Amino acid sequence: MKNIAPYADSELHPHDRPFVSEIPRLKKLIVAKNLVGLANNTKWNELFTFMRESIQFKSKWVPCFRFNCIDSDYISAWDNEWYNHLPYPMLSVMWFEIEYKEDSFKSGSTKIVTIDHSARLESLIKSIGFEYEKGTTSLRIYGYSPIDRSAFE
Repeated sequence: MKNIAPYADSELHPHDRPFVSEIPRLKKLIVAKNLVGLANNTKWNELFTFMRESIQFKSKWVPCFRFNCIDSDYISAWDNEWYNHLPYPMLSVMWFEIEYKEDSFKSGSTKIVTIDHSARLESLIKSIGFEYEKGTTSLRIYGYSPIDRSAFE
């Protein structure tokens, strides 16, 4: 069966107007801003494949993510939908942050416990070869240099 999940180089195809690729515009912006790529489609796809397979087969906990793109100061809201809510194409991503702390109720209790998933996620991010930083609740992956630490804990 063919995988129909979007990949890092996917682009949105509007239904109400002809499709125009964003990639040429983004490449010009990268040059104009003197950005140096730290991530690529292969790395992003490896991350997404892992997260999607974890969600589908292994884990009850789904980490949230947020991002900032090179063509805007906008920082997305936290989200945990790892298929269609990602900022395609990933060429546009200045940074991508993944939350690693999970708050859940202790079994048979109303007490909230915090579970730290940072070791598992950090191991994955290191093995893929991303440039990243660890904050108090999240890991920030950098898509470009110079590194943008805005709104990072």
